Amino acid sequence: MTPEDKELLRENVLNALYHSLLGGLSVGGIMLRIRHAFPDATERDIKEAIAILQGLGFVEIPENRLGVSTSNKLAAEGAIYCERNGLV
Repeated sequence: MTPEDKELLRENVLNALYHSLLGGLSVGGIMLRIRHAFPDATERDIKEAIAILQGLGFVEIPENRLGVSTSNKLAAEGAIYCERNGLV
């Protein structure tokens, strides 16, 4: 994946999370929402994008006290970025 593709993937991940503000999404849920734009994206690609977005403060991964599943949620900073940059 080229650097440009990775940037577009991160933007698509942000957009998917923006439209799931209340519940957040698992990696699989994100893959389903962006498959039209990135049909060949792997779980690893999505996890790498999430890690970068989390480092930027755009994505939060709340602790799940009942199990091991994770739900990725858009942080306030990520929502503002989406709105300012026309990703919504």
